[in-house]
Amino acid sequence: MEGEEEMVGGLMRIKNGQILRGGEFVDGELFVDLDTGLFVEPPTGDIDPNIFQLDASGLLVAPGYIDIQNNGSFGVDLSLPGLTAVDVARFRRELLQHGVTSVCPTVVTSDPATYRAVLGLIGGAAGSAEDGACLLGAHLEGPFIDAEKKGAHKEDFVQAPSAGFQSLLDAYGVDAETLGENVAIVTLAPELDGALDAVKGLKEQGIQVAFGHTNATLEEAEAAMDVGATMVTHLFNAMPAFAHREPGVIGLLGTAAERKGDLYFGIIADGIHSHSATVKLAYSAHPDGLVLVTDAMPAMGLPPGEGYAIGEMEVDVMGPEEGKICGRAVLTGTDTLAGSVATMVQCVANLREFTQCSAAQAVEAATLRPAQALGIEAHKGVLSPDADADFVLLDPETLEPVGTFIAGQIGWVKDVLKGPYPQIDYDLQKMGSKL
Repeated sequence: MEGEEEMVGGLMRIKNGQILRGGEFVDGELFVDLDTGLFVEPPTGDIDPNIFQLDASGLLVAPGYIDIQNNGSFGVDLSLPGLTAVDVARFRRELLQHGVTSVCPTVVTSDPATYRAVLGLIGGAAGSAEDGACLLGAHLEGPFIDAEKKGAHKEDFVQAPSAGFQSLLDAYGVDAETLGENVAIVTLAPELDGALDAVKGLKEQGIQVAFGHTNATLEEAEAAMDVGATMVTHLFNAMPAFAHREPGVIGLLGTAAERKGDLYFGIIADGIHSHSATVKLAYSAHPDGLVLVTDAMPAMGLPPGEGYAIGEMEVDVMGPEEGKICGRAVLTGTDTLAGSVATMVQCVANLREFTQCSAAQAVEAATLRPAQALGIEAHKGVLSPDADADFVLLDPETLEPVGTFIAGQIGWVKDVLKGPYPQIDYDLQKMGSKL
């Protein structure tokens, strides 16, 4: 690889790859300022042959994946009051092997003491090759949900925000400023008493509001959108099935165009939470709104077995059924799904298969779309000048990650002895040893 002595700082050129631009992978190159960790405009005139040059060797170059709903992985449970900085560090580092460079750590319905204990650890932090994925702010999934649609949430803490936004501050045990600094998304049921006032308060703090674990009618969901809600948490799951006379929250797919596309919906594309045909139907109705989420629980990345948990709920994990690539996680002794054990890599591959969309469109559902849902597409989820140089190199056939970069620095690389691209793997490992 050329210019190895310049790898710590200066300019990096990424060449000979297929770059994700304008909704497709095209021939091109990228430039990264290694001192700022940002993509930059190509230099004018002749390019200095001594700058560090990363030869992508025909790989796909895409923004790093963004997972806006992840309850924990690799044995780390983000909803436990005993969560430690060491736990969070392991969680962030391990995500890199799955191409995830940014994440919204998700906390299920809990008591105020748990929220107070974990928010300072997961609320927000820049990503780096050393520290792992960027923490974009927490996703608080509950406790303001419909008890009939609680799923794997503990009913003891489920409640209505009867005092509006103040109910949220009481339940989370923090003041408004702390909530705004540490939280990116709150999932609630819009039909609950006080929910609309809660939505208004959250939007004033710059927090995105999602519908979820809800029995809301379409009219109730639209009323919440009128005051600022823009997202649906794991569409189809923990909500009534679609009915042609009362479509419920799912009916928002039919009004998305009227609202100028200001609707994003999470899909767990593990082939378990929703049938492949259902995923295809949602994608066909509003492709620009589909956001892939893993809804991962702590057993993601670990082998099938019993004795796992999410929050205070016990969970069993079964291996993939015939014809599926993802296993199933259920509350012990029940058939109730308890999050997923799918990786973002598997979700991207499944979306491509389920919908027959292009590789670029599948990847955008895990990059550009979640960034747009959070309103951070100026610096995340894109390969544009002045955006954070978080990107992944993907196998063009399988979409499997080969290398993951954060701020232009190598955070993870596939084992040189196992990859189909031994030269690029070797070069990336050399790079990683220098940066």
